[in-house]
Amino acid sequence: MMDRINGPARIDTADYTPVSRSTRSFISISQGLMKSNFPKNYCTKTPVFLSFNDAKLGSRCDNKVQSRQPMEPRITQIPPMDPKSVPSVKSVVKNRIEKMSELIHKELSEAIIGAAMTVLNVLRPGLDEKLYENALIIELRKQGHKVEQQRQFPVYYDGQLIGMLIPDLIVDELVIADPKVVTAFNDSHMAQMLGYLNITQLQLALLLNFKNARLEWKRVAR
Repeated sequence: MMDRINGPARIDTADYTPVSRSTRSFISISQGLMKSNFPKNYCTKTPVFLSFNDAKLGSRCDNKVQSRQPMEPRITQIPPMDPKSVPSVKSVVKNRIEKMSELIHKELSEAIIGAAMTVLNVLRPGLDEKLYENALIIELRKQGHKVEQQRQFPVYYDGQLIGMLIPDLIVDELVIADPKVVTAFNDSHMAQMLGYLNITQLQLALLLNFKNARLEWKRVAR
């Protein structure tokens, strides 16, 4: 309202409606939120409404109204992997050989596995299990190892003979070698080798799988 004689109209306090309790509570809560969430470089002296339409809160500092700005998200960059930290093939093989040094009959195990690889490379996958067994005998004997095929071991129960146990191969009277052509080794194969070791009183058995182009083997120790 304009006063045509005296210029701009004076503010009449009677024209203002008193602030309700809910409005005062809203302003009090807003002050607390602004003090706790604003960065140090923001002024939080007196919260004011910048717009009555969208009810945005700001603050009045040095006669300037500053709106609350959202903080930028922190971005964490992952550094690229150092190629030197990736182990080389030589180091992996070396560590594996060092671990095998603690194994039972390490050198003999390596010789049997190497002979089996040679057989598989020559014959290729897809043959019967017995063919791989016979070829492995030839290869091991060619390398100077003693190989016993289908040696029989008596099995007793309560002092009476109940049958014979016949492992496929025994190399140098130390290691049982059992050629297989299976999809994968399972618990029954492991249990069979443990039974062989228990009856023969040997310490180590080798499961050799000729199913795929890459030889698979499993050590079973007693």
